[in-house]
Formats: sequence, structure tokens, C-alpha cells
Amino acid sequence: APGRKLARPLPLLDCFTAPCKSGCPIGQDIPEYLRLVGSGDYAQALRVILDKNPLPHITGVLCPHRCTDKCMRGWYEAPVSIRQAKRIAAQRGWTRVLPEVRPRGSRPGLRAAVVGGGPGGMAAAFLLAREGASVTLFEQRDALGGVIRHVIPEFRISQAAIEADASLLDALGVEVRLNTRAPAAQELLDQGFTHVVLAPGAWRPLPLELEGDAPLEALDFLARLRRAPEEAPRCRKVAVVGGGNTAMDA
Repeated sequence: APGRKLARPLPLLDCFTAPCKSGCPIGQDIPEYLRLVGSGDYAQALRVILDKNPLPHITGVLCPHRCTDKCMRGWYEAPVSIRQAKRIAAQRGWTRVLPEVRPRGSRPGLRAAVVGGGPGGMAAAFLLAREGASVTLFEQRDALGGVIRHVIPEFRISQAAIEADASLLDALGVEVRLNTRAPAAQELLDQGFTHVVLAPGAWRPLPLELEGDAPLEALDFLARLRRAPEEAPRCRKVAVVGGGNTAMDA
């Protein structure tokens, strides 16, 4: 079973820290939004989530939810479905919370260029714009979402979920330039941007050295299937190497 102890000593004046919160890479206040979802206050739960998590719909479906590994309820019956609770808060609190999303202040001298429109770039643009920066996001494809939109099959995550999180950038005034390859970082700085964030994504596959013809890369296959299903290669006998999510999707 996964270890549920904390990886650090408890603070001197704090005798309790939720293991689920320590298991979250961004330290979300999981006990608080679980309590709010349980009481039916979905809008406030979503506000708590958005404080640290700019992708509530995407992570409500695809997050590896390491918090669940740490959940103490796993010692008694089964861990709490934390990711599902996040998805419920996002879906049911959305119409109330989205109109409230706006920059927290103004930082007139801060101009940020974000290169890449996948989850990393979307998150960076959200956090910078919320703090008042002027943000321009460059994405070479025709839509935001990166691998999540262009590779992962739609039966795992809907286009609507990705669009919902992308609409947060519109609410914060992020300028999104689709179908646009970003210039080099130095050129962006020369254009007047004060900061450049590189978020190129996870498009590069792991090489598999085999004799004979080069193997078909799963990422390329899945991307082609999303783009034009009728053009995907047809094979009578296939060996899939690997057992993770990408292999299972392929």
C-alpha cells in the first residue's frame, strides 16, 4: 500500500496536516473543498480549487491524483474520490464562478510571453494574468490543450472540458495567438516582453530501438487518429509495447 506518512516533520505549532494535501504537487486545500462539495456549496469549492489550480476541468478528469494515495480513509474502507469531487465542483459551480474571474490587480510594467498552449502554458498564462500581468500566449496549432486535446482520445476527456478551462484565459484578458509559432526568446524580449515562459509540452516520444522498420510511435498514431480517423493506418496484427495510459489508448 502507498505510504501515507508525511515526508517532512510537522510544524511546531501545527499538530495536524492532511496527508492528501501534502500529496498534491501544488498543495491544494483538499479537505476544505471536499467539505464544501459534501455540503453542496459547489461554487465556493471551485473558488478554493481555483486559488491554486487553473485547470479544474482537465485535472478533474486526468489528474494522476496522488492525493488519493495519501488519503487516510484508505486504511478503513477506500480512499475518498478526490478527483471526482473536483470535477463535480467544476461542473456544478462553473456558471456562478466564471463571471467572477478577473485580475487581482494591475502590473503595468509586466509583459509576459508564454510559448505553448498545452496545460503548462495555459496554467502559466492564468497565474500571470490573474496577478495583473499582460500575457500573450503563442500556440502553433489551431486550439489550446496540447497533448490533452490533440492526442488523448475524446472518450477520456471531452472537448467541452478543455474549452471550459481555456475560457478562464479569456476572462483574464490573455491574448491567445493560435496557428502562430513563437519567435525565439531573445526576439520576444526585443519586442518588449519582460518575461518569457517556455512550455513546449510533452510531444517527444521515447525511442524504441528495434531491428527492421521503425515502429509507429503511439503519440503520432493517436494524434493522426484525432485529426483524421479515416487516414489512420490499418493493421491486421499489432504489438503494443508498454502498459501505461498511452499504450492502453493506442
